[in-house]
Amino acid sequence: MNDFRIFIKDVFINSLNVNEQLTNFIVVIIMIVLILFVSFLIVRISSYTVKKILLKQTNNRTITLVKHIQSILKYVIYFVVIMIVLSELGINITPIIASAGVFGLAIGFGAQSIVKDFISGFFIIFENQFTLGDVIEVDGFKGEVIEFGLRSTKIKNWKGQIKIISNGDIKKLINFSREFSVGIVDISVAYETDMQLLENSLYNFIEKYETNEDIVEKVSYLGVVEMQDSGVLVRLIFKSKPNVHFKYERKLRSDLLTFFKDQKIDIPYPHVIVKQYED
Repeated sequence: MNDFRIFIKDVFINSLNVNEQLTNFIVVIIMIVLILFVSFLIVRISSYTVKKILLKQTNNRTITLVKHIQSILKYVIYFVVIMIVLSELGINITPIIASAGVFGLAIGFGAQSIVKDFISGFFIIFENQFTLGDVIEVDGFKGEVIEFGLRSTKIKNWKGQIKIISNGDIKKLINFSREFSVGIVDISVAYETDMQLLENSLYNFIEKYETNEDIVEKVSYLGVVEMQDSGVLVRLIFKSKPNVHFKYERKLRSDLLTFFKDQKIDIPYPHVIVKQYED
């Protein structure tokens, strides 16, 4: 760095006959421009490298962690560049670096919520509580994690609504994307139904029922779960990959309705019988 600075001075003073004061000013400008250019290259190269790494990753946790490292790297580079530029301008940066600890402590007391958000963000990553693409529920709001930053997390529900929540405020969390999901389908039959005949019919239905790779445990008949006012509630269950059970629940209900109609199994519904008495 010093050799380069001396070389520039020799060029301007000896070759171009520029006075020393103006030469020093030009050298500072050139050095600052060079530092900014090099820092720009470093940021671009690091961003390009991170993107290359992300393209090879299928693990959402790794993707989230790499993005955080990218953000931290940018902050570090910017801080170093600012210190170097100040040094080139003749400002003594030693007191600045020495007071950084005290300043950071003051910031910590004055912005405890920000520090809490940062720390919570790191705990979420290293404890693998959730990652990008996971479906989670926080404070009754359920949706997909579309963005996860050092300070906050964005969750998008099926209506398109987006909830932005500080990482430090994520306390009661439910993650629906880690284990299998259980599909539950309840359907009522009339009290007059022969329950043994119903069970045999359902077992035949289940045996022939077609599924795909999303269903990790096929449909099974659980039995009677409730005695209702107008009928008997029976339940069927199955296990599927995370967060895909809803559409298979809807399909199973539709298929059961068609099956019950074919088998002449009555599905109860509220109705009123009016009798007229003659005086």
